[in-house]
Amino acid sequence: MDEQAAAPPAGPKRSFFHIAARHWLPPLFWMAAILWASGDQLGGETTGPWVKWLITTLFGAVSDVKIDLIHRALRKLGHVVAYGLLSWLALRAARATAQEHRADQPRWKLRWAVLALGIVLLTSGSDELLQSYTKERTGTFRDVALDCFGAILAQGALLVAAKRKR
Repeated sequence: MDEQAAAPPAGPKRSFFHIAARHWLPPLFWMAAILWASGDQLGGETTGPWVKWLITTLFGAVSDVKIDLIHRALRKLGHVVAYGLLSWLALRAARATAQEHRADQPRWKLRWAVLALGIVLLTSGSDELLQSYTKERTGTFRDVALDCFGAILAQGALLVAAKRKR
């Protein structure tokens, strides 16, 4: 059988603008949202009263120590979720712009994951640097590590999902 006949048909050539708009704008917007949230407007002093109100509304009287613990846990969970989502969006964009983009290409590749993790590291470092210049917040390397953990967790889940799709 002829090798060219067995190859899947090539899809229509997409323009750079189409690829950028469809695949790179979501991670760029998400990065902008993360960096916007670096300011005092979402600092602990601002979110604390909201969390206290929610917990006491749902569960009645709860000690301030427990509310503070829940508040801190929710803030750290926010890091994991936000940067896990950024990692997924960046991998999706990298896959879409890959030279070998075709219908039968894998859903996950190490180089796409490394690019996504690099984007997360740069965004997280910028986020923590910006926080170090605010009144109510501090930038820490622990949060950068937590952000990278969220990204790695997302990449692990994406890899497992890609292996199952085969």
